[in-house]
Amino acid sequence: MVRHIVMYRLKDENKEENARQMKEKLEGLNGKIEGLHGLRIDRDCNSRQYDVCLTADFDDLAAVLLISAVWWGSGRIIPAMRRLSVSQEVRLPVLMYHGVHSNPKKAGDYVITPQALEEDLLYLQRQGCTTVVMSDLIAYVQQGTPLPEKPVMITFDDGYYNNYLNAYPLLQKYQMKAVISIIVGETDKYSELDENKENYSHITGNMINEMMESALIEIQTHTYNRQKPGNPRRSASPSCE
Repeated sequence: MVRHIVMYRLKDENKEENARQMKEKLEGLNGKIEGLHGLRIDRDCNSRQYDVCLTADFDDLAAVLLISAVWWGSGRIIPAMRRLSVSQEVRLPVLMYHGVHSNPKKAGDYVITPQALEEDLLYLQRQGCTTVVMSDLIAYVQQGTPLPEKPVMITFDDGYYNNYLNAYPLLQKYQMKAVISIIVGETDKYSELDENKENYSHITGNMINEMMESALIEIQTHTYNRQKPGNPRRSASPSCE
């Protein structure tokens, strides 16, 4: 069983009506998606920062992907139409990084050096892996668009400036795709500042535009503000097997 929790902050304009529609339409998915045991929308998120909380219980991560592929637009919610059959399922390793710092003394649970990242990329290249991003995965689930034979997803959490400084050139060198999930508030902040510090700065809007134009980088959202740190997530050896 997997419990998936998402907290939303709504715009002030039509906030109450939008919250009502979210509750009605999302809770309407109950019983319509295989692997979804229950979904509820609450207005009380135990936080002043958020307006709506979604809690959903699933059989497994594959079912979570289906609800993540829900499309919202024009007042409608269209869920992914089907759950993949066993013959269509593809093993997709996801490699998660955070900071990429040139000073080896900064390396730790959340930071690696460019040299270490390059070794990982070379390993994936030698193994015949092909990088994909979230839009590729959603297209596979929703339209059946084929994934490569050995897909792997490279992700960077938080959107640090050192991702642009140290990781992006390596991704260009090896022509590998990656997903950068930005902390939106930090990107807003550093887009207004002339302060590009390898230790702590975050990528700016201009950097995002440049990387997206390369077709190698996909931008997703991590959070709006920094969340409280939890247990560290340890890194593992890269693989697409």
